[in-house]
Amino acid sequence: NREAQMIHSILESNMREAVLKTENLNEDGSVNWNFVDADCYMAVGNFFKDQDTYMESFNAIADQIVAENHSSTDGIQLELEGI
Repeated sequence: NREAQMIHSILESNMREAVLKTENLNEDGSVNWNFVDADCYMAVGNFFKDQDTYMESFNAIADQIVAENHSSTDGIQLELEGI
């Protein structure tokens, strides 16, 4: 439904901002998803009907962000290998 899509989009926007914050990164530069979760749940968790629904959306968006980052990293590596 439209309301659920809007809430999902709001969470996605918050997550995309949170993964860029240095305080949400590990020393190796990888994302600390527990910190991202904490930031996002505080910001938008109350929009979800329950924690399970929130976690379903959070995990789906996290998977999407990880896949996008792997895809862009793979592309860069391929370009460098071809030089």
